[in-house]
Amino acid sequence: MRVLVVEDHPSMRSILKKMLYRMQCFEAIEEAVDGEEGWHRLRTEIFHLVIADINMPRLNGIELLKRCRGESDLRNVPFLIVSGESLQEVIAFVGEWGVYDYVVKPFSYSILKSRIEAMFERLRNPEELLYREVERLKEMGYHREALQRVEEAEASLKALKVKWLTIKGECLMALGSMESAEECLNRALELSDVYLPAHKTCAELHLKRGNTDRAIELLTRADEISPLDTDRKVKLGKLFLGQGRDDEGRVVLEKAVRQSSQGERAGILRKVAEAFMEANHYAEAEELFVKLLKLSPEEVETYNRLGIALRRQGKYDEAEAYYRMALESHPHNPVIHYNLGVLQFSRQEKENARNSLLEAVRLDPGFTRAREVLRQVEASG
Repeated sequence: MRVLVVEDHPSMRSILKKMLYRMQCFEAIEEAVDGEEGWHRLRTEIFHLVIADINMPRLNGIELLKRCRGESDLRNVPFLIVSGESLQEVIAFVGEWGVYDYVVKPFSYSILKSRIEAMFERLRNPEELLYREVERLKEMGYHREALQRVEEAEASLKALKVKWLTIKGECLMALGSMESAEECLNRALELSDVYLPAHKTCAELHLKRGNTDRAIELLTRADEISPLDTDRKVKLGKLFLGQGRDDEGRVVLEKAVRQSSQGERAGILRKVAEAFMEANHYAEAEELFVKLLKLSPEEVETYNRLGIALRRQGKYDEAEAYYRMALESHPHNPVIHYNLGVLQFSRQEKENARNSLLEAVRLDPGFTRAREVLRQVEASG
């Protein structure tokens, strides 16, 4: 087996490697100085275990874990998280994302050895092997086959555990059996009010059935248990805004921005800004797009979205100024020329609008929206 140690402190990396060598069960023990290097190595090499610190520059352990869980070929790599603090909210978060164990510094060789041995013992457990097979089938879209495997487990176990009930509910939901799925997920929530995948799946089911208020209740409860998930906060904030509960939405979305780490800050700012755009709160969106430009001034789409937010507030001069700034560095981007043309048409600057839209079509002959607006401009005389 090959293990990757992701830790920014050289002394801690050295201690971990010495302990792992002493265990004499790994073919190779590699290291990475932070999450970004760890991510690169995981994408290019095969590892059977990742031991990662939480607090690291560029990309921390939590963000590395989330990235891996988002990739089909890395989703099942076991993670052992190492941290200098035992915070319940951190433990809840990493548990939600499938961490196999969590070790608090300082720790002894015997503790690390026992945790790793227990981890691999669990991975060899027949029930765990069957559960991972069900997960793979579900992820590949074979929901009926996955459901059959769940029923096999149901026949052999005295009672289905909460994780089995949850994955059964996910499969039933994918197959369109909404009532059976809801019954399964309600049983899971009765067994454990802190099992986060059950809350998330049940919320998704209620959204599909149009029960937004119930979905908000479930996601709020999940956020109380594990408040570090910024993506969940964004989703919850969008639902609040969509229900007209603007003050609650703003509070949750502002928290998402404040608690986002350096590595995910730009992504969260963009998601929150788009949530405000979708809810027609253009002033809030404007403020966030401006912050995003300071973080990533080369991102052309941010100029476009900021210009739209300004335009919809009637701030035409400011919108044009940002479009002009974007064209200085991206003169061949058809979308900027298109947005500028729409702005100019709004101001009845028809000749300027026509020229901008013609340029957009010249740069992208298949730009249908630009052609439609151009026809409107020419039809208006």
